[in-house]
Amino acid sequence: MYSWSHLVSGILAASPSLVHFCQRFGRVEPWKVCCVPNAASDSLFDREVVPFEARIADGVARITTAARLSHDKTPQIDVALEAMSIGAELRPDLKWKLDVFGDGPARPTFEAEYRAGLSGISGAEVEFHGWVPPEAMPEIMRTSVLCVAAGMGAVRCVAAGTLCVGSGARNNVGLQVRTNLRAGIWSNFGDHGVMRFRPTSVAADLRGLLRQDDYENAVTVTRDVLRRTHSQSVVDGAMISALGC
Repeated sequence: MYSWSHLVSGILAASPSLVHFCQRFGRVEPWKVCCVPNAASDSLFDREVVPFEARIADGVARITTAARLSHDKTPQIDVALEAMSIGAELRPDLKWKLDVFGDGPARPTFEAEYRAGLSGISGAEVEFHGWVPPEAMPEIMRTSVLCVAAGMGAVRCVAAGTLCVGSGARNNVGLQVRTNLRAGIWSNFGDHGVMRFRPTSVAADLRGLLRQDDYENAVTVTRDVLRRTHSQSVVDGAMISALGC
């Protein structure tokens, strides 16, 4: 990167992690690098949070993943299986379903590992939906109990008012609350590197949040944070500012 950075007037990076990488490891002049993150629409942030009990009113608790099914996303498998296991342990009265959205060359690996991992959880099932229109995902996420996602998927999940575990190509940054959320924002929710960070246990966090009031408080706080950093109007401003310099 340092060999050609003198030829450009600026570099736009999708996360603070990539800004750090460009500056420290790519040896790009720090003032050249601007952060313009992924965004979700302001209208999605403004929608009412679906109450926890409404999400499970049909007796089914859904955990959603949204990503291309390639080998760099396989770390999501263990995270999703852990979430399914602890969910079934905490709420055995519910049927737990894993909805997998996206497709790609590693789909056979995902199918085999998910089916094997869920075989020991009574009543649990997985369904592979393939690709769906991008505009359909926020509505799907709004009624899920939990999403496992990174990058754009994680931003849309949080904006939709649903608990998210940030898990991507580089890191698992845990359930997106408290310090985990800071690491998630830094790393594009696990798709980019975050050094010397260890997330809190997904199992421990879910034990404290799979209740109506605690769930809604957690998603409201997380969404309010992201509204100030990843809403479309904020990101539009960052892009215009970067291009204007």
